[in-house]
Amino acid sequence: MTSKIIQSIKLIVSLNEHEEKAFLNILEVNIIKKKQFLLQEGQICEKITFVNNGCMRLFYNIDGIENTIQFFFGDSWYTDYSSFLTGQPTIENMKALEESEVVQFKKNDLYKLYEVMPVFEKVGRIFAENA
Repeated sequence: MTSKIIQSIKLIVSLNEHEEKAFLNILEVNIIKKKQFLLQEGQICEKITFVNNGCMRLFYNIDGIENTIQFFFGDSWYTDYSSFLTGQPTIENMKALEESEVVQFKKNDLYKLYEVMPVFEKVGRIFAENA
């Protein structure tokens, strides 16, 4: 369940056994059912998500019309970076098109890793650059 996210992180940085274990300890695996929201307009994005498998759709509501922005399939990263950083409500909607497995970690847990394991600061910087 978590091996794909570790592989994805290892494309960015090398992790020793202690760092890998610390990262695994902050992860939570969730199943998002078909048509269920991962994140909905008005909520605050407090997690970074790795779509392990399945299919998710990112969209905005503009004048009552859903405007699809992007699709996320297995091995994809997602967060509403603006909401994640500022704590302000999101305008994004992320919804499962099929049952999807996601691996997530919370902002506070990531920041704790930054403090004790500098390798994760590089991961965070690269996430920010990609966002």
